[in-house]
Amino acid sequence: MTTRSVTSHIPSADVELQATASPWMGLLSLWRYGVWFAVLFGVLVLAVSTRIAVRQSVLDLERNASLTREAILQQERLQLEVHTRRRAVLLEAYAAEMELTAGAPLVTP
Repeated sequence: MTTRSVTSHIPSADVELQATASPWMGLLSLWRYGVWFAVLFGVLVLAVSTRIAVRQSVLDLERNASLTREAILQQERLQLEVHTRRRAVLLEAYAAEMELTAGAPLVTP
């Protein structure tokens, strides 16, 4: 046997292996692009969800500030009414103490 006859069988085996290989094997080298695309997509989803959450928080804060202002205004009105009623009760007590009645003559200038 010569060395030439031994080497002539090697290329034929390589051709048979290439014929059985899947055409999808060429796409296997593109996995890096898939990973980058997935990371980019994840970052974009995170950015959008964060922006939506911040916008909703701003709206909630504005609504709460408005409700707080209304509650403070209502509280001031109620305090004013309570003070007015207390003063009215005190004035009636002073009038009773001074024996003033509703039929007392009024002095006008």
